[in-house]
Amino acid sequence: ATVVVDPASFIPTPTAFRIDHIDYSIADPLEVRLQWDGTSDVDILPLAGRGRMSFWNFGGLVNNAGAGKTGNVLIKTTGYTSGTQVFSVILECVKQGTNL
Repeated sequence: ATVVVDPASFIPTPTAFRIDHIDYSIADPLEVRLQWDGTSDVDILPLAGRGRMSFWNFGGLVNNAGAGKTGNVLIKTTGYTSGTQVFSVILECVKQGTNL
């Protein structure tokens, strides 16, 4: 898995993020998995195809990684066979746990 959102890269540094919206476009046959980083990574959700999902109206997707939670959002792919496979994922996140 690759870190795509790292709280340490932001000022002020939050302890976590919540995800309010996800836009995605993923070439077949790929599947993209978003995960919260922790001692045991926790799946946020799998993405395939194209679309937009909104979660803000019920408080967003919050980090429930439990033990070893870092606040990082990870991304990994499955389904690669050969050649060039492309995807784009746009996360709209809100900082949490900051002292402003």
